[in-house]
Amino acid sequence: MIKRKGSEYLETNIQEETLPSATAIRNFLTQHSSNYSKSLQEIKNHCPNSTLKILEEEFKLGRGPISLESLTPHLLTLLRRTTPQELQNITNVSEGLENRIHKLALQTTNLKEFLTKLKTKRYTYTRLQRFLIHLLLNYTTNEESYLQKEPVYLHLLGFSERGKELLKEIQKEGTLPIITKGAHVNKYLQDNPQIQCSWNLDTLATDIYSLLFPLPQNRTGNLDYLQKPVTR
Repeated sequence: MIKRKGSEYLETNIQEETLPSATAIRNFLTQHSSNYSKSLQEIKNHCPNSTLKILEEEFKLGRGPISLESLTPHLLTLLRRTTPQELQNITNVSEGLENRIHKLALQTTNLKEFLTKLKTKRYTYTRLQRFLIHLLLNYTTNEESYLQKEPVYLHLLGFSERGKELLKEIQKEGTLPIITKGAHVNKYLQDNPQIQCSWNLDTLATDIYSLLFPLPQNRTGNLDYLQKPVTR
């Protein structure tokens, strides 16, 4: 266990005298997205230089900032369109939660309000955020029961020089296929339907996420097939 210092978990505001929470930093960047250079300067004492460098690069390329609120129109459309019976099929929706979801979807106009009113001791804010992503991906109880609890492949997104050496060892000793390019997965799809199911969800998540990029040119799909792993 590592003792938490500074702000409380999910604290939404940056306090200069303490270490801010990740939520507070994300909120600040989202609220000040119109001038990312200034906003990054404001948080430079609260983040490692390596983090600031990556954020600046992504913002310049028009790939951020992105928050859950960016999904508001998409998710509210789904929430209002989906019937309680259909909501029951989404994983982790049970015990009448589908009726409360459907009712609040018609009464609220943004995700924060929706989640705040839906939250209970049993259904925490974080758990409900996961539900929204499950709904977005149409991740149902059928798919949850079909997929193994363990991963069926490793999807490599990036690596450093040190990581490159570790990859060689993993490829020698490991038992899971390592996917570095989308095309590599094709040789596994026919023999393992679980890989097919998992890969479909994996690529769908990327395709939907890309629609949230601020720069329209970045919103094309199939990035899991077109992009190479990031190297540092």
